[in-house]
Amino acid sequence: ALAPPKISSSAIHQQSLGYGELRQLNTWADSDSYEPITYRMNRLLEGFQPLDISQAQPVGSLMNPNRLIVPSIGIDAPVQALQILDKGNTREYESPNNVVGHIPESANPGEAGSTWFFAHLESPTIGEGSLFFNLPLIPSLLSQGESIHIIAENNLQQYLYLVTSTEIIRETDIKLYNAGWASIHLVTCVPRLAYDHRLIVTGELIGLKDKD
Repeated sequence: ALAPPKISSSAIHQQSLGYGELRQLNTWADSDSYEPITYRMNRLLEGFQPLDISQAQPVGSLMNPNRLIVPSIGIDAPVQALQILDKGNTREYESPNNVVGHIPESANPGEAGSTWFFAHLESPTIGEGSLFFNLPLIPSLLSQGESIHIIAENNLQQYLYLVTSTEIIRETDIKLYNAGWASIHLVTCVPRLAYDHRLIVTGELIGLKDKD
């Protein structure tokens, strides 16, 4: 067998890893993260029981969410309820800090109402994360006929939603609403560097499974 080529110590730091860049540090604790995204996506979608919208529970009856997953675009993030801040003459929700923020006045996942989640596209100046950086990929994936799923979970259950639509509106035009049926809405700022519009990704409840 041929001897491997010699690399000087001064050149080692310049070498490519060969299979792309290192993944984020949290992948070291998750063996699935080393698999192709389609494999991991299929794993995450296994075991859900079909659930009709009419089977959703009354608003206020289920547990608060603590995790949000969008397998096809690599989103897997903790969820935290956003608090309302008093700004003197106005009140507004706090900015999510390295978490996906859930509007606690909206429905919880699995309930017969609209559940709302916010996260940054990116926040280079205030360092509050970029958990929804890949969210703008969804409109293009939908136009190609792909099915996009969202998993919202609490301590006991996971609820599966199928993305049905997306829209982009001006920041000043966004209003939270209750659609009156089991829906989910993911919101982030667009476009990059301007952030004066909002992308809203909407889905409907289609499945349920108990956590292991």
